[in-house]
Amino acid sequence: MKKLFVLLAIVLIPSLAMAGIRFCQWNNDDKQPFACQTVVRVNGQHQITLPDGTVVTTVQAANDAGLYRLRFVAPTIGENQKRGDKTYSLMGNEITMTYEVIDLTQEEIDAITAQVMDMNIYYLWKLLMETGVITVQQALDNVPQEVIDAYQARKRLESSQ
Repeated sequence: MKKLFVLLAIVLIPSLAMAGIRFCQWNNDDKQPFACQTVVRVNGQHQITLPDGTVVTTVQAANDAGLYRLRFVAPTIGENQKRGDKTYSLMGNEITMTYEVIDLTQEEIDAITAQVMDMNIYYLWKLLMETGVITVQQALDNVPQEVIDAYQARKRLESSQ
């Protein structure tokens, strides 16, 4: 059984190597790819259809006809960042697509942090502290930091409205 899986892997991996790869033309004015084609496998050969309908089987032939491989580069998005618009660039014979990385605003960060605390719980905590049933120091000493952060974020969101 193990030998069968190894044999299947040896046969299938090379045929999947170009599967799903896209080649596109490049618009210098808009800095955008267009007329993208997906590489297909026919009778054991990878084929790329050119804009004029001609079928080629090599990357060099596609490049010579103005089609370039489209590659996606995933940016690293930090804790307080989000993905923005797509950006494209042509370098050599490859078009690269990636996303802008945008820093979150303080309000966006507060909205995420405040999700830990339901609005009803926020108003309950607010009532307890404003009426003196519990002091701010008692809350700080006895409540997990995550809840304190959520309360403070919720308070900032409420005061900004």
